[in-house]
Amino acid sequence: MVYKNQKVAKNNKPTHSELVKVAGRWLSKTMSCGVVFTELVTTADETPDAFGLRSDYTILVECKISRTDFFADQKKRFRKVSENGIGDYRFYLCPKGLISTNELPPKWGLLYYDGKRVRKIKAPKGNIASTWLDFKFDKSERKEYRIMYSALRRIRLQGYLGCMYL
Repeated sequence: MVYKNQKVAKNNKPTHSELVKVAGRWLSKTMSCGVVFTELVTTADETPDAFGLRSDYTILVECKISRTDFFADQKKRFRKVSENGIGDYRFYLCPKGLISTNELPPKWGLLYYDGKRVRKIKAPKGNIASTWLDFKFDKSERKEYRIMYSALRRIRLQGYLGCMYL
């Protein structure tokens, strides 16, 4: 997928916030997630860089701009035990070549961003029902509910929840 007019830092390496925006667009456009949150802070004990929801599954994208950050991420308690994390499917998004597929935790996908495109380096292919099962995580539905509750609560506090019924 090519994202036109994507700004990248002058040294040709994207910043973390730029990657987060790219991840949000990728979830929305490429993965057809109807709802996407980026860096939404909640009581869920995990602040995902990008988190997409579809009617029957969720996708987490963690953005990494350094190897140090990538290895530190794997030490978090919700990464050590997959059932404590969120996302039926999980991906790392990084600049091209920063992470190699043999460094990935089990089941994780890998996306490269070269300043113009997001490329799937390691990802399930085809129909979710048939080929994605080997990539699916056990997850914390409770944390996902907390994220959704927090988002809906913010919508209500801003006075927009009633618009759903118009």
